Amino acid sequence: MTSPELQNILNNYWSGRAQAYHLNQTQSERARFERPIWEAVWSGALPDVKEDAVQVLDLGCGSGYVTHLLSDCGFKAIGVDGSEEMINQAKQENERRAQAGKATATFHIGDAHDPAFPEGSFDAITSRYVLWTLLDPQAAINRWVSLLKPGGVIACVDAAWYPEGIDAGTEVDSVDGPGAFVETYTPELLQKLPMSTTSSGQNFAELFHNAGLRDVTVTPIEGLAELDQRFGLSPGHESTPQFLFRGVKSI
Repeated sequence: MTSPELQNILNNYWSGRAQAYHLNQTQSERARFERPIWEAVWSGALPDVKEDAVQVLDLGCGSGYVTHLLSDCGFKAIGVDGSEEMINQAKQENERRAQAGKATATFHIGDAHDPAFPEGSFDAITSRYVLWTLLDPQAAINRWVSLLKPGGVIACVDAAWYPEGIDAGTEVDSVDGPGAFVETYTPELLQKLPMSTTSSGQNFAELFHNAGLRDVTVTPIEGLAELDQRFGLSPGHESTPQFLFRGVKSI
């Protein structure tokens, strides 16, 4: 099976998750407690918005949760995702925000491995829960660096999610049924996703070093474990430490 075929399988899976995923992030009981955590993560990781308009590219943006949060923080944000239904959800949320007088963003269907933008276009690039599911994360980050202006920042959130593989009892809310995750992310597919079974967050940082980024940092994200305990997790899911990985392009 070719990489485009595999990517299509992944995109279809996330399209099946799109509506429920978006509602959980924006309207669940947990959502209002979690949002301040992410506001602090991204506002602290990215360039000062008091300067000229800061252009941020949010890759693997899903239904636009982080992209819209970036807009709320004052950044000029563009979100890109390979899932058509995720982008549909993001655009619908964009319309609701516009009607409510809230900050909006721009969304495109596209490949996070190779975003279709000119080199040197962005002050920062973000992703959340994306690196683990990329077929070639090193090639992706190498490409992202080329899209940055000198001194630009890459900031990604991820974790060592499945070092022992995926629990067969894992369930998700999807139009394709609760077993959609384990049926998609099979052991055979995980072998083709280099970061899916990594055992350490430091392996994500190594991708940044290999791409030539400087001042690479690994920062634990505080407060999420407490929310996991308070609100619980779906069957088969475990509370896993999450980290912000940040690096800067040389001037």
